Amino acid sequence: MPVVLHREFRVGHLDQLVAWHELARHGVTITGPELSTLDVWTDTHVLHAYTVNNLDTYWRNITNQLATLPPTRRSRSSTTPAAGVGLG
Repeated sequence: MPVVLHREFRVGHLDQLVAWHELARHGVTITGPELSTLDVWTDTHVLHAYTVNNLDTYWRNITNQLATLPPTRRSRSSTTPAAGVGLG
């Protein structure tokens, strides 16, 4: 799946669960049937549970790793997230 990272298009990995939710909510029809006519599967509860688990496992692990670095190295880490995720 193409992604933009550091202002460059790259081939990247996008989680399928997140991708379908993003497409269902924010997709733009370029060609073919209008998005509103398609039955794109989404489940807010499943997405929420997945996101909470991801934050509690993957991102907690990254945070714990960063916490062991000296403060001067934390801001230069390539794994430091550029944006946070909020659950409403």
